[in-house]
Amino acid sequence: MNKAPFVIILALVALVIFLLLASLFSAGSSAGVKKGDWAKYYYFVDVYTDISNPKPPLGFDPNLNGSWFQFIVLSISGKDVSAEICLQFRNETKQTVTGEMNVETGNGTNFGWYLIRPGLRKFSKIYTDERFINYVIKDIILGNCNGTMRELVFLNLTTTEISSHYSGIIPYKVISMTTSTIALWDRETGVLINTCIVISAIVEETQQFYYSIIFYYDISESNLPIIPK
Repeated sequence: MNKAPFVIILALVALVIFLLLASLFSAGSSAGVKKGDWAKYYYFVDVYTDISNPKPPLGFDPNLNGSWFQFIVLSISGKDVSAEICLQFRNETKQTVTGEMNVETGNGTNFGWYLIRPGLRKFSKIYTDERFINYVIKDIILGNCNGTMRELVFLNLTTTEISSHYSGIIPYKVISMTTSTIALWDRETGVLINTCIVISAIVEETQQFYYSIIFYYDISESNLPIIPK
């Protein structure tokens, strides 16, 4: 019996099994960051309105405006990332908590959406949870980061629905609302580069006025080579 075809078949079967296992292990660990990775952001909030002596956003600490936010990855288990979250307020006081994030679903505590799954493609949702059903990647673009070109995930979303989350921070009765969100993440690591959220509302206070809030986060430092030039 000629053993050569049999050996070739065994080799091909072994190769297929290896590729399947590699695919499974790769899918099981989908966080693009590792323990010890960190990023620091500058954060500010602006309010624009034609109301005389307007009220500030509800639940908003003015010391947050012009503050710094930093996360440091503590541990990773599959798609779950645990991180130390440090806020340095404008008055130079600091607050440190632990945050958790599932980079696939977007669910977690004390974290926000500073991480997404790495390798997302155009038209992918940033997270699978139904809260983010409309948050679809618009494009993959190139950006100069630390002197090299990197792929960046670009989100540009505008909605005209009255969001219960965002309307809850507006200190007046909301008549209508438009929310625009622009964000960039590094595609390889899933780490946020910057984001700007603009909430434009028509509110009622004796008569109708406009009341707009702008939230802005911009990365300033990181151990990863993702800082825009």
